[in-house]
Amino acid sequence: MEESEIIAMHALEAIQAEIPMSDGAAKEMLRDIQIFSLILKYSFAEYSGFTVAEIASRIQYFKGIRPDPDDPEGFLDQMVDASDPEANIPGSGKSIYDNFVVIQDMITDQLYFVQLDVNLRELSPEVLCGRSLNYIASIILRQRGLPFGMSRDYKGLKPIKALWILPLSHRLGVWEGEFRTGWSGCPDDYITELNGLVENMIEWKVVFLNHGWHNSDEEIIQVLGHLFDTETEETIEYLKKEGIKMTRQIPGVVQEYYKKYGRPFVTLSDEANENYILMKQEVVRKDEEIKSMIEKIALLEAELAKLKGSR
Repeated sequence: MEESEIIAMHALEAIQAEIPMSDGAAKEMLRDIQIFSLILKYSFAEYSGFTVAEIASRIQYFKGIRPDPDDPEGFLDQMVDASDPEANIPGSGKSIYDNFVVIQDMITDQLYFVQLDVNLRELSPEVLCGRSLNYIASIILRQRGLPFGMSRDYKGLKPIKALWILPLSHRLGVWEGEFRTGWSGCPDDYITELNGLVENMIEWKVVFLNHGWHNSDEEIIQVLGHLFDTETEETIEYLKKEGIKMTRQIPGVVQEYYKKYGRPFVTLSDEANENYILMKQEVVRKDEEIKSMIEKIALLEAELAKLKGSR
């Protein structure tokens, strides 16, 4: 075996080893086509203002799934089969992206390669940067093997959009990576075109999410907060309001996620879980006390009214 192949195998195993097992349910939920379309709607400007169904209708390829134009409803209800060889790295049998999608622009014929990943553990800047750039590079390379990608001479390379979701972060907000170009001489039409092509090729965002998401004005944070940090019924109601059809997959996926891991912001440790349970019990107790006090006040007000009426 060539040394480069050994290094590549070790790197892939290292990447896989860093993914905690608890990520499984989160990744499974985000493999639904409608949920992906909802996240895309609030993540990238090209898709804002369109419905989930409209965005989903522009998907050309969903990491192993190609839509059937004759059965659009069936396509909405499909999820990625992680065992599908098309969903994995060729020759390795291991999946590297949580989502890999080819989707058309809502107005033009432009195709985008979109990578979406979620990790329930906040990665160090070095790991997050390295892993993200590795995935982006892999998508660029993979385009050469797909009919809607680039040709052997690299013509037709499609722009890439990358989105990372870190639901258990110590910070809250959206980080956007920028790829800048420059020219030391006097620009001409060639340089202007080159700059424009390069600067628009990669759009990279990271959403940091925590329990303070309710107070954020960022729409994508509201979407992900409802997905990861609300009760099952509330999540499903929110998805309905956003135009997601409750196909046979959606409720099951959401319920399975919460059944396994509950609300992720309280699964950081056993101590955090215990504190959350105690806090919830205290809230219930306080609510009962307040309810009892309201009832007593109502009785006192009634008695006072009687006394005033008897004078």
